[in-house]
Amino acid sequence: MSMFGFMGWVYHFTKSKNFFFTLMNTSMPIVLLTIANSDGVHVVTKFFREMRLKGDVRNALIVTMDSLLTPIFLTSITTVAAFFPLIFMPGIAGEFIGFLPKTLIITLSSSLLVALVINPCHLYTTPSQRDSWAARNPSSAWKKNGGGGGGRRRGG
Repeated sequence: MSMFGFMGWVYHFTKSKNFFFTLMNTSMPIVLLTIANSDGVHVVTKFFREMRLKGDVRNALIVTMDSLLTPIFLTSITTVAAFFPLIFMPGIAGEFIGFLPKTLIITLSSSLLVALVINPCHLYTTPSQRDSWAARNPSSAWKKNGGGGGGRRRGG
């Protein structure tokens, strides 16, 4: 509901005659934020898991980025590549859907930058989060699964 209000403000302030107020362009930012947020969450979660196991920030960050660099990069690039041809769609359909691939490419490129550059730098330079209770104590689900993710059990 708030997205409809936000898009109304965008229409009001831009005074654009090419603005299509549809369900697709009002729900697209929510979908994009979900995709973009997941990359950063994976980096931070893996870092704290490795931090609990290794105890050293530098090594935990190296292991985290070594294991997540390729999957995050490839998922972002393949999603961008899938939507890139839509930029060149001709006619009225191209005018209607043209904003979607452009917005998606900008958003996923920004997400890639945040997940692979800004989050690791922030994790490395900010000591307060490493000393928090949440960083020292894994969740009960993490303990129950033997420290592994996705419901897998280790060593048994």
